[in-house]
Amino acid sequence: MQGDSWELTVTVGGGLYSGVDFSDPGWEFAASLRPGYSMVGTPVDFAVVVDDGTVGTAAVTLSLTPAQTAAMAWRESWVWDFEVSDPDGGVLTLLRGVVSVLAQVTAAVVP
Repeated sequence: MQGDSWELTVTVGGGLYSGVDFSDPGWEFAASLRPGYSMVGTPVDFAVVVDDGTVGTAAVTLSLTPAQTAAMAWRESWVWDFEVSDPDGGVLTLLRGVVSVLAQVTAAVVP
């Protein structure tokens, strides 16, 4: 919904990352939304907070502010992905999807 806060926590780990210390330099997580499948339009970047206190596992929280979602025009298909980059320059898409942004009906009180 336009104007809503949005948050998702994803646990990254398992056999592929056994023994990986995500706090080591070079490990980075990123996620963005874009209006449609073309590269046209400015992406909306998620805030990314990483809890990497356990070797082999990272709890990654992705979030959008009410201002970010309010600025997203209603579209049939906004696409998003969530990626991890390793110190050697490799990139792996961990999650991806399509979302619909719905128009806000009730005017929210934004502090």
